[in-house]
Amino acid sequence: ATAGPSLRWLRFAAGLSVEDVAEATHTSVSSVKRWEAHGLRAPAPSAVHALAHALGASPQQVQVALRP
Repeated sequence: ATAGPSLRWLRFAAGLSVEDVAEATHTSVSSVKRWEAHGLRAPAPSAVHALAHALGASPQQVQVALRP
């Protein structure tokens, strides 16, 4: 199975900083960094949708990007 782009790649492609994504998803910079590093806690479904909207990606792309 081919993995999709990483969350960090999606963020770079959208031209956003970690701070931009944190603001767009109403979460902390540390949470965004954890998500990008495949930290233990995956974001809530509402955050996945907010990430998708902020990154110009589909929720499915974000879900794939969040997988370790």
